[in-house]
Amino acid sequence: CSTVPCSPFETVPDGTVGVATFKIRRLGLIPRDPRKLDPGLHLSLPFVTSLRLYNTRVEMLFLDGPLPGGKLVRMTAQVRLNPDSALAVDERLGPDYLKGPIKATLTELLKKEIYDSHGNISSPEIQQGILDIIGATLGRDGLSLDEAFLTRLEHLDLKDEASRTEESDTDEDQ
Repeated sequence: CSTVPCSPFETVPDGTVGVATFKIRRLGLIPRDPRKLDPGLHLSLPFVTSLRLYNTRVEMLFLDGPLPGGKLVRMTAQVRLNPDSALAVDERLGPDYLKGPIKATLTELLKKEIYDSHGNISSPEIQQGILDIIGATLGRDGLSLDEAFLTRLEHLDLKDEASRTEESDTDEDQ
């Protein structure tokens, strides 16, 4: 009932994978476990099944972590869902997996790795180590880290930014 009202067909577009779940628990001989649907046209049971789509194309992920002295390091990464992991991602993380659970976990992991390296991320070996750990974490969740790099954001000073925000707030009050 998503594309055409009460249609017995569901369409999974290219670049996505579908996870079909059943709304009714007792269906007799009909299997009730979620199933993965590859791109294409699929038969559906209106009012009985629901379909969630997951993007399998490359998506950008940005994470920020603090450096000593109020500076930031930004990880820019290209991430994609392995289509064969869609059922596990749907069950454990849900449709907003990149915005919610994964991003929070990876941000904390990035902060920990920066702290463990004492904020010294200028070494290519240290950067690669951080990216390897993040890639392994993504891999456990059925995602691939295609490309990633760390950038030190020297021009952003958190202390200066906070004071500028406070000054602009007081200017607006006057």
